[in-house]
Amino acid sequence: HNWYEIGADLMVKRQTAEGKWNYNRGGRSDVVGTSFCLLFLSRGRAPIMMSKLQYETIDARGNKSEGLWNQRPREVANLTTWVGRRIEQDLNWQVVNLNAPVDELAETPIIYMSGSAAFNLSEEHREKLKTYIENGGMVLGNADGGRPAFTEAFKKLGESMFPGYKFRDLPERHPIYTEQQFQRSRWRTRPPVQGLSNGARELMII
Repeated sequence: HNWYEIGADLMVKRQTAEGKWNYNRGGRSDVVGTSFCLLFLSRGRAPIMMSKLQYETIDARGNKSEGLWNQRPREVANLTTWVGRRIEQDLNWQVVNLNAPVDELAETPIIYMSGSAAFNLSEEHREKLKTYIENGGMVLGNADGGRPAFTEAFKKLGESMFPGYKFRDLPERHPIYTEQQFQRSRWRTRPPVQGLSNGARELMII
């Protein structure tokens, strides 16, 4: 559900001619209720930093089941809060699935995809994700617990969508390692990060 759209539609219909909202039993304008409505509406102006992908996996017989996309329910929410505090700006995040129109997927520059098991997207969903990437989006993958089955499935997905491109280890001077406060040169352990690039930008990262 697009809760902001639903909530905003409800509030606009209930707003009084004076610009207030009546939420008490007496029917009189409630200052507290009006304050909360304004807070809710103002959050809609915050850009969406990242979308978490709710995905289905399909087996060889065509049977669909929900992928293991939500093993860490708060990881994107916590990351969004952390980034927002450091850049001193309100940011939003959301959950999306590949049944949504591509225009909705394009509301965010990054789609986050996680899991700990192998997966296989349907042809329709794979094409929709490919279109999102071709329109400028990027997919960030995370193998929960470092599980190789998810990593291999993620890489297979990317290389099937973009034949001729291969995942490779990001170079030591890649911006993801150098253009932020936690520089890789200072890490005690250096987990590998791989990217799928078209030569101009990263299309997918794991």
